[in-house]
Amino acid sequence: MDSPIVADVVEVLEQAQQAQAPYNEQLQALELQKIQAQIMELQAKAQKYSQQGALVQAHTTSEEISQVQAIEGQQGPESKKPQGSEWQKYPSAHHLEY
Repeated sequence: MDSPIVADVVEVLEQAQQAQAPYNEQLQALELQKIQAQIMELQAKAQKYSQQGALVQAHTTSEEISQVQAIEGQQGPESKKPQGSEWQKYPSAHHLEY
C-alpha cells in the first residue's frame, strides 16, 4: 500500500487538518464568548432578584411597622396609662388619676 495515491491522500488530509485548525480555534473562541455572555446574564439576573428580595423585605418590614402603629393607635392613650388602684376602674373616678 505504498502507492503514490495513498501518499497524496495522506498529504491532502494533513493539509485539510492544518487549514481547519484556525477555523476550530475561532469556533472555540466564539463558544467561550457565548459562555461568558451567559455567565454575565445569569449574574445580572441574580443581582436583579437579590435587589427585588431586598425591596420586598423592606416593604414587608414597613408594613409590619405600620400595622403595629395602627394597632397601637386603635388602643388609644388609655391603654398606655399605668393602671391605678382598684377604685379607678369606675367611670366617676377617672378624673382622680395621679
